[in-house]
Amino acid sequence: KHTYDSSYPEFLTKEDVAKGHQDYVKRFAINVWQSTELVSSSWSTEKGLWTCKLTRAGEDVTLTSVHLIFACGSAERSPVMPLLSNREQFRGTVLHSSDYHNSTAWKGRRGIVVGSANTGHDVADDKLNAGLASVTMIQRSRTYVLPVEYYLMVVKASHIANIPTEKADCENLSLPVSIRRQIAMNYLHNMARNDSERFDALERAGFNVERYGDMASVLFERLGGHYMDVSTSAKISKGLIKVKSGSPPNSYMPDGLLLEDGTEVKADVIVFTTGFEQNMRSIAGRIVGPEVENQLEDFWGVNEEGELKGAFKYTGHPGVWFTGGDIAFARYYNRFIALQIKSQLMGAPLEVHKESMNE
Repeated sequence: KHTYDSSYPEFLTKEDVAKGHQDYVKRFAINVWQSTELVSSSWSTEKGLWTCKLTRAGEDVTLTSVHLIFACGSAERSPVMPLLSNREQFRGTVLHSSDYHNSTAWKGRRGIVVGSANTGHDVADDKLNAGLASVTMIQRSRTYVLPVEYYLMVVKASHIANIPTEKADCENLSLPVSIRRQIAMNYLHNMARNDSERFDALERAGFNVERYGDMASVLFERLGGHYMDVSTSAKISKGLIKVKSGSPPNSYMPDGLLLEDGTEVKADVIVFTTGFEQNMRSIAGRIVGPEVENQLEDFWGVNEEGELKGAFKYTGHPGVWFTGGDIAFARYYNRFIALQIKSQLMGAPLEVHKESMNE
C-alpha cells in the first residue's frame, strides 16, 4: 500500500503531506512522541550507549539508546537575514520568510521580496494574489529556472502507475550522483534549448535567468537557490511582478530599500527569502556536544568521489546517523541505515568505507 496513492493530487499540499504521515504512523503503529525536545545526549564508550536528556510536555525524561538518527532537514532553521543599515528608519514591516504566513493584511500596499529562488517566487506570487499595489522582487544573483513540466518528463520516465515504486526508485536513485547529473542535464538542457522564448521573455523583464542549470548542484551542493516554475515566471514576464536585478540591497529608507547602484525601491512590507544555515552536523553538535561534533562528517554536499557526504552511512562516530532528502530520496536510501544498524545488532557489522571522511 502506498502512503500517497491515486486519491492524492499530483502535487501534494501541506495538508496532504500531514495526512500521509498520520496514516503511515497509524498503519505501522509507530510510537511518536510529540511536544518533545531532545536537549542533550552523552556517549559512553564503555557501554556503547547514548544517555539522552529530553523534555516531553514540559517534563524531564531520560532515555538510553544505541543509535541516534537525525532527520532534522538540511537547514538548521536558523534564518539568514542580511544586516542592512538604517533599519530604524523604515516605517513598514520587515520579516524573514520563516515568519511569513500570507499577505492578506497588506492588500493595496507596496511589497518587496528579497530573493529569487522557490520561496521568493512563492511569496511574490502570494503578494500579487493578495492584491498588493505593487510587488518587486530583488534578485541578488543569477537564478536557475526549471519549468515543472521538464522535471515531470524526467521523473515520469519511470515513476508511473504501471511501474512499481520500488523499481522506479531503484532506477532513478541507484546510480552515482555524478552519472545522474549527466543524464539529467542532457534531458533538461535539450528541453530548454527548444523553449528559448520562455527564458528570453524573463530576460526582457529584467530577470537574470540561468536556463542551463545543474540540478545535481542545486539538490546536493547548494540545497536550493533555484526556482521550479509552476506559473510565477509568466507573471514576471508579463510585468505583473517587477524585478530589480544586478544590485543587492544596501540600506533601508523610510519608505523602502536603497540598492547598491542607487536605485530606490518603495515598499510598505519587505520579506527576506534569503535561506537558512545549512548543515545538520551543527544541529547534532548542539545535542551531542563539540567533542563528538568534531568527529562527524558534514551533512549533504558532494565529496571528491562524487557521492553524498554524511547521509545514510557512517558519520564518523558510532551510533550517529544522518538522513535527509525529499520523500523519494529518503524512501530509497533510509533502508541502508536500517541495514547497517541491523548488521550491528546481529553482531556482524559492515565494513566502513572511510576514504571520504574528514580525517
